[in-house]
Amino acid sequence: FPCCPLQGSGQLSYRAIVCCVAAVSGNRRALSLLPLQGSGQLGYWANYRASPTRSSLSQTSRQQKVSLMSSNHLECPVNEIQDLRSQNLLPTLNLNNAHANETSLLDAVSLAALVGMAFYARGFDHGAGALLIALDQDAPYDNPNFNWFKQRRERFVYVDRIIVADWMRGKGLAKRLYLDLFAEAIRCGHRRVVCEVNVDPPNPASDAFHANIGFVEIGQASIHGGAKTVRYLEKTLS
Repeated sequence: FPCCPLQGSGQLSYRAIVCCVAAVSGNRRALSLLPLQGSGQLGYWANYRASPTRSSLSQTSRQQKVSLMSSNHLECPVNEIQDLRSQNLLPTLNLNNAHANETSLLDAVSLAALVGMAFYARGFDHGAGALLIALDQDAPYDNPNFNWFKQRRERFVYVDRIIVADWMRGKGLAKRLYLDLFAEAIRCGHRRVVCEVNVDPPNPASDAFHANIGFVEIGQASIHGGAKTVRYLEKTLS
């Protein structure tokens, strides 16, 4: 969309997306979703009016473009935790696969299966900004790290993956997702949340983050034929 500015990361801002929807669809009601600026007046993008050239798109073309963004997408603030099971999983898939080296590559079918068996699958910005997927001990999940915990703990919640997009970092989203997971685990009677972090290749940022929110090491293992060494962490909930 020519009317939509890119942020420094190459990501469309929420404001720009809403304005594009208004421009393409000809529906200025979407602009009511934009916050007022400090002056009390809507900014440039909120005042954007579709030009005759843009508004002359065929009805079919407008419908195709607007269908990319559901009404739910527009109604949910970017900073609100959302249940990914009620969302289109394409943004989640794209974020996951952009960080496949730290997690694992998924396709649409395997992601749907993972989310379907998850104890917790929530994120920000419909999975495009951040995500956390966790499973309990009863999940039919074939994974060496998950199995390590199954052999040693009767009940637990296992964090399979947590990812924050580069353009959303520094906002405390990972901690918010973890705190939300802890609350949900306690509500369901769990007392342990577990995960692993890489030792080789090292991940010092993840080590520091997990230590800061109360995880402690309970073991190590080499997996994938020795290609990776991980530390197993546990947090006891109270």
